[in-house]
Amino acid sequence: MSDDTTKELPQDPAKVNVNDPEELSYWCRKFGCIPSNLFAAVYFAGDSPEAVEKYIKEKSIYSP
Repeated sequence: MSDDTTKELPQDPAKVNVNDPEELSYWCRKFGCIPSNLFAAVYFAGDSPEAVEKYIKEKSIYSP
């Protein structure tokens, strides 16, 4: 991620990056899930935000 900590968007919005803590937090907020569920979604669906969101919805792994 860039040095600009005021940015809300990830460095590459076309890829879900679970290896950067700031981006992990961003994607978890965006998809409404916990980190372990996001890791699973990226593992099984790939790093495309669309694929990750679809996986999370299909598996109903939203956080309460």
